[in-house]
Parts: sequence; structure tokens; C-alpha cells
Amino acid sequence: MARFSWFGCLVFVLILTGPLPCTGGEPPGSQGRAVPRDHGPWPVWTLERAVATALEHHPRLRATAAGRKAAQAGLREARSGYLPTVGLSQKVVRSNHPVFVFGSLLEQGRFGPANFDPGFLNDPDPLTNIRSEATVRWTLFDQWQTPARVSEAEAGKARAALLDRWARQRVRYGVIRTFYGVQVADARVRVARQAVRSAQAQVRRIRDLFENGQVVRSHLLAAQVLLADFRQRLIQVEGDAETARRAFLTALGRTDAAGAVRVQGELPAGPFPMGALEEVMEEAIRVRPDLEALRRQVDAAQARLRAARGFYLPRLDAFSTYGMSGDEPSRGSSDYTVGVALSWDLFQGRRAPAVERARADLEMVRARLQEAEDQVGLEVTRAWQALASAEKRLDVAQRAARQAEEALRIVEDRYGAGLTTITELLRAQTAQLQARLQALEARYAYVTGYAAVLVTSGRLDDLSVFMRP
Repeated sequence: MARFSWFGCLVFVLILTGPLPCTGGEPPGSQGRAVPRDHGPWPVWTLERAVATALEHHPRLRATAAGRKAAQAGLREARSGYLPTVGLSQKVVRSNHPVFVFGSLLEQGRFGPANFDPGFLNDPDPLTNIRSEATVRWTLFDQWQTPARVSEAEAGKARAALLDRWARQRVRYGVIRTFYGVQVADARVRVARQAVRSAQAQVRRIRDLFENGQVVRSHLLAAQVLLADFRQRLIQVEGDAETARRAFLTALGRTDAAGAVRVQGELPAGPFPMGALEEVMEEAIRVRPDLEALRRQVDAAQARLRAARGFYLPRLDAFSTYGMSGDEPSRGSSDYTVGVALSWDLFQGRRAPAVERARADLEMVRARLQEAEDQVGLEVTRAWQALASAEKRLDVAQRAARQAEEALRIVEDRYGAGLTTITELLRAQTAQLQARLQALEARYAYVTGYAAVLVTSGRLDDLSVFMRP
């Protein structure tokens, strides 16, 4: 009677899975359970389409776009300090106050000899004065407040643009990582489904042998336990695939998308240019958008310090007024005023603390910039080392896959000639499958590792390198 081996059954099921394609296949869950099709055909995503969709719909980019608009409006608001202020006013006043009546008659041009009468001066009749006035006020020197606000707003506008660019790079990285993550998840689902189908066929075969009395019941139970284990694995990888798809849609900013999702494309084969670590690190510190945004914060803090120091200086304003006063809106006497005013606060208790606070803010921002530069250096080093490791592991995994394939060919020839056992053949086939899986994982780590190097160095703008198979 043939002896049944639990390990042999496991290996036999695994060798039937075949090679692992990298392109996205049918959505998980379409085998063994119904997949809803209420929303029409499944959308097929290429990397180019996915990135374009993410750049259009991701909420992070909507937020940075709003920040850019706010910064542009803030710059226009700051520059308005160079413009004059123009105002109009209309007053209607009725009173019998002696001073008011005396002055209003002068304004209206109706003052006469009779108005010198002491009785009139002391107890005048009520008078209505309608005053229309246009004023212009222009600050000629405002203690450097407007130039400082303009400098700060310009720094804010540049910072908003840099943060938008940085957010776009992060969004691209998220799409790349989750796009290829869906592909790897699909490959795992296909392997698990094939393993379940193979295990089911094996259970039927062992049941036939058991019913014919060729194997004992424990062999059948072992096969059924193996099938249950494979089904549990299938449930797990299907859940992982659904999570990967949700992560992909989140990276697109389209979590409202209905129906299943498929991705189309292949993992790039590389090789990718790495460059020396020191060169990559220096370039990252020089061009990374978030660091440039912090440098604009330093510029803004310097502008605030100049503004605080400016309060020690005098202020110079020009003004002009044109008005018309009368007892009726249609008639009256006009007048104008033109002048220049110089004001200088010799003492203000808040000036020294304001300068001290602005100087402390500047030092704080500079310290944050230094800390961020050090952190970027660490991030680049970590990503670069991970990429170098992934490249070496990929080379080893690909070489191992070729060796495993050659070893399997030799064992198959030996088995065909009766020179070896089925156990050695199954082990060789299992080794080939494991080598293929490891090569796929290493390739995924290499591709996403290169994307990590690009984003940590602030250079993830061009995706053409990821679109070449």
C-alpha cells in the first residue's frame, strides 16, 4: 500500500501553481464567491492614468491648491499697503449748539454781520448742516511695515507653491507603492486559488484510494486538513487584496469609486540609476521642496523681525480732504485740505518685547530647518541603503530562480530515467516556486525602493522610468 505523506501533498499542490504573472488579473473574490457587477465593467488602471487621477482628485492636493490661493491673496493684501486709502462720507447734523451753528454757517458760506449779534451767538436757532466729504490718505513711510509684510507674503506664496510640489511628489509615491502592491496581492490570490483547486483534486484522489482500500483514513483526514489550511490562506490573501485595493483608491483620492478595481502593467525590470549616497543626500538637502519651504519660513521670520524693529522709526502720512457743506444737498460751500503728518512715538512699551519675540521666532525656525535637514539626510540614507539592499537581493533572487529552474530540469531528467525519487522531484519543484515568489517580492522591493529614493531626495516628478517594463 502506498504511503501518504502530508508534506508530499503540500508540495504536490504548490508545484501546480505555475509561474506568477505580474500583471493584474481578475479581482479577488471572483472565484468561489459572487462578485457584484451592478456598477458596470471594472475600471482598468494603468500607472499613468492612476497618477493623473490622483493629481486631480487627491484631497491633499486640493488643500495645497487652496493654500496657494490664500497665499496669493495674502500677497495682494500686503501690497495694498502701498496704495492710498480713499473714503467718502455724508453727514447730516441739526443742532442749536452755539459753536456748531457758528462753525456751520462759516462752512456753508452764509455767515453775515447779523450773526455777530450777541443774542444770536448765545442762543441761535437750530441749524441743519449737510456735509459731503471725500478723503485721501497715503502713507509715505510706515516704519517699514508694508515692505516687511510684502516680503513675508512673498515668502508665504513661495512656500505654498513648494508645499504643493512636495505634496504632489508624495501623492505620486503613494500611487506607485499601492499600484504595484495591488499587482503583488493579485499574484498571491492566484497562487492561493490554484493551491485550493489542486488540494481539492488531491482530496478527491485520496478519497478514491481510501474507498478502494489502498490508503488508511488518516491519509484522507490529512488531505482534508491541508485543504482547510489552504482555504484559510485564500481567505486571508483575498482580504489582503481588498485592503490593497482600498489603499490604492485612497492613494488616488477616489474612495467613492464603485465596483472592483484592476491594475494593468508590469513591474519595471530596472536597473535604476542610484548615484553615490553623498551626492544624493546633498542634492536632497538642496532641492527638496519641504526644506525649501522651511527656508521661506526663515525669510518670513526675518521680515517679521524687520517689521518689529521698524516701530522705533517715525511715521509719515500725506492726506487730502475735499468737502461741501450746506443746508440742502443741492447747494453749499466747498473747501479742501492738504497736509503731511509726521508722527514719532518716543516710547512704546511693546516695542522691545516685540523685537525680542521676533528674534526668538527667527532662531526657532532656523533650528527647525537644521533639524529638518538632518532628518532628510537620515531619510535619504535609509532609502538609499534599502534600495542598494533590494538591488542585491533581486540579483540573488533572480540567480536563485535560474538555478532552481536548471536544478528542476536535471531532477526531471533523472526522475524520468528512474534515477531518483518522487520526493526529490517535489522538493525541486517547490524550490523553483519559492524562488519565483522571492524574485517577485525582491523586484517589488527594488521598484518601490527606487521610488522611495526619488521622493526622499525631492526628485519624484518624472514617472517615465516606472512605465518601462
